[in-house]
Amino acid sequence: MVTYERAQELLGDTTIPKDSDFIEEYLEMLDDLVITNGEQWVKDNRALLADEWEYVSTLLEDAAKRVLKEAIKNGARKVHCFDGFLPEYYKKFGFKETKRVKWDEQYAPMKWDYNRLGRPDVVYMELEGVEKKEDRGPTKKEQQESKLGEALVELGYRLEKGHDFDQDYGKAMELYTLAGAEGNSTAMNNIGWLYLNGLGVNRNLKAAVEWFEKAAQYDNTRAMINLGNICEGYGRDDESNPDYKGAMKWYTKATQLGDQKAKLNLGNLYHYGHGVRKNYRKAAEIYKELAMSGYTEGYFYMGLYFQKGFHFKQNYDAARYFYEMGAAGNDSLSMMNLGAMYGKGLGVEVDHQKALYWYIEAGKRGDTLAYVNIGWFFETGRAVKQDYKLAIDWYKKGAEAREPHAMNNLGAMYERGLGVKKDQKKAEYWYAKAKKALDSKQFLESPTTVNN
Repeated sequence: MVTYERAQELLGDTTIPKDSDFIEEYLEMLDDLVITNGEQWVKDNRALLADEWEYVSTLLEDAAKRVLKEAIKNGARKVHCFDGFLPEYYKKFGFKETKRVKWDEQYAPMKWDYNRLGRPDVVYMELEGVEKKEDRGPTKKEQQESKLGEALVELGYRLEKGHDFDQDYGKAMELYTLAGAEGNSTAMNNIGWLYLNGLGVNRNLKAAVEWFEKAAQYDNTRAMINLGNICEGYGRDDESNPDYKGAMKWYTKATQLGDQKAKLNLGNLYHYGHGVRKNYRKAAEIYKELAMSGYTEGYFYMGLYFQKGFHFKQNYDAARYFYEMGAAGNDSLSMMNLGAMYGKGLGVEVDHQKALYWYIEAGKRGDTLAYVNIGWFFETGRAVKQDYKLAIDWYKKGAEAREPHAMNNLGAMYERGLGVKKDQKKAEYWYAKAKKALDSKQFLESPTTVNN
């Protein structure tokens, strides 16, 4: 098998820790690639394979921890696995080998790779000091507490959002705290959200993280995504020092629990190259899986990848197909890019009426870039009668939503005196606000926006 030293020579990468619990698994994979494709292929694809290390180590570590977590959580005290790295890993958590059984061909998993994996023993292990309890389901008291917690969260949420009541963050916090004491993870997540955004309390990132982590202990995937967003956005120190490894960890955990939003965020990490090498192939695989499962945002990113030629060969027809699927699911980004395709004639004849139609549909769903594009149509008189005042109204609507392109276009209207009295000071004011908003806003690949 390829040794660690040989792997370093082939990959020219020194970031793979020799003492990792998963180095054997990675070296086995590398050995298989050398046998199948040859050493030169491995050298030619060293960037991809070095990135594969990040993927393998993260997923395997979380998978192993989840097996242990579920076993202990459910009261079990026994596990069994094939001999290799897992028995040694389980020992770190208090499991002890009780017996082992020799390989039996009749019980071999389908498509077992004997050349690479051999015929390992089956190792039986037991967690000492943990008594297995019969699972009789929640008690009547626990059921009552659960219903009480849900009712408190529902009322707290209505107060937080001002639904049927005057908005009151303080009372919402009180109700969430009571529900959290009942073990309601949604309440814990919502408390974290209030602290994160300074709603009814002073903004406190540390307190937000603590509450999100409490909720995450109950497998609350929304809390895990919030933790990932914190790590990815500005880091847990709140000093704009992103912790992409932390983001990868939390998104991966939530993904393993079946959360598709987390899976989308995981794909975006590979698209951007945040915490890992930029890898359009892996991002495309994730987006494709999401689209195949019917997840609406997956359609948008598949459309984007075909439109831009990321991983796939550029294909406007395929892009339009996926955008139309997304639009059918009320995805405003898909509508925006359909508008852009018709406006620029990408794979279709230029059709400003259809472009404006899709921008209006996206605007109805709150897409702030749509406000900019609708305003531009009124400013230029394309597909509609030219109307500077209506253009300004749309730009102002975008500016109120902190859309930097809207602020920029509003500044241009004041600078040129279109629909308003020429005013250089107001123009500079909006240009400055646009720059500040743009600096603080990130896009994966923004839908095409026409600016002045």
